[in-house]
Amino acid sequence: MTVLQFTFIRGLVSLILGLLWSSGKLKKELVDCIDRSNFPSLAFRCLQGALSVYISFMCVKYFDVSTVGVVCSLTPLFVCILAYFILGERMSRFEQLSILFIVAAVSLVMLGGDSNVDTSQKEEVGMLPLIALLSQPVLLASGIITMRKMRRLPETCASTYCNLSLFLLSFGVMVA
Repeated sequence: MTVLQFTFIRGLVSLILGLLWSSGKLKKELVDCIDRSNFPSLAFRCLQGALSVYISFMCVKYFDVSTVGVVCSLTPLFVCILAYFILGERMSRFEQLSILFIVAAVSLVMLGGDSNVDTSQKEEVGMLPLIALLSQPVLLASGIITMRKMRRLPETCASTYCNLSLFLLSFGVMVA
């Protein structure tokens, strides 16, 4: 099964489950709850969510799951950094220093590796998968910051639209 087929099925199943959960309250939960000022943030969140899921599944093809997990574990650090710049939250010197140490530790894990690992199942890593993997924590963090800016929007609404965008994105790419 290809990455696109897997993301398509994931989006479809998640969308169906979300719609079943909403049952008779679709208009209230998916239309009425969206404030006009939240629309750009919701659109960005949906695109970011679909892209992040696709990147996660694609990266497992090129990297070990542990490597993908370590890189994605940088997400809280980028949330702190983005919250500082976008939301105006403050960080102490200790928190800033901690962020630098964590980035250095993750860099050491990424650069150093066990040469005895069997990589026969992995494909050759090009620049695009590497860039996609390294952009993943920033994408995930920007989605969290976007949700924070849309505090009044129910999570079910954002989740349903994210699953719809994942379904449509993977379907469009598979058909094209």
